[in-house]
Amino acid sequence: MKKLLYFSHPYSNKEENKVDIERCIQALYDNDDIFNKFIIVSPVHCYGFMYENTEYNRGLQYCTDLLLKCDGMILVGNYEESTGCKEELRICNALGITHKLYKNIDELKDSIKTGDFINFYYNS
Repeated sequence: MKKLLYFSHPYSNKEENKVDIERCIQALYDNDDIFNKFIIVSPVHCYGFMYENTEYNRGLQYCTDLLLKCDGMILVGNYEESTGCKEELRICNALGITHKLYKNIDELKDSIKTGDFINFYYNS
């Protein structure tokens, strides 16, 4: 059975952040082993549009409810500047949800290339 991974990334309704998320997920799925072992879900793509018509905390709740259903979390980017990412990381730490931080797409790609990504998430 494939593991479900939550993809956390700063968003702030910025198109360049959405594009970076898409580039990262594409890089992950370009690897056949990752494709065969994981389902990667982006809360930005699931719920980003909801923030236009609801208060921030409710939008964040949509995302964190999804996180609670996942087997792990991938966090890419400068999470320290994102309220949502910090809350998602807090939840992972509090509940023991497997997670790993990557500074940027290049660090993520290195983890894919070396096999560290699969070893970390699949064996957790």
